[in-house]
Amino acid sequence: MLDISLNENEINFKDLEVEIYRLACEEACKIMAQILMEIDDILLEKRDKKEYRCKGKKHTNIKTIMGTVEFDKRIYEHINSEGKKNMFIF
Repeated sequence: MLDISLNENEINFKDLEVEIYRLACEEACKIMAQILMEIDDILLEKRDKKEYRCKGKKHTNIKTIMGTVEFDKRIYEHINSEGKKNMFIF
């Protein structure tokens, strides 16, 4: 958190504003990652298990206006009509 000395005569408002904004964006990224992982859990349960086989998770990130959101996303395998395996992420 921001260190403010009581001995200083002035508090730099711009620095305070920037620090609060940074902390808010950091928390927003954590919330976004949590929501995306919860959606991934829902997709795992609702998928057609005969069509889409879960092959594990992949660590990924998304660049947003808040910053980079890092999370784990499941990868699925699907066999198409030609018998070829396709790997993808919902």
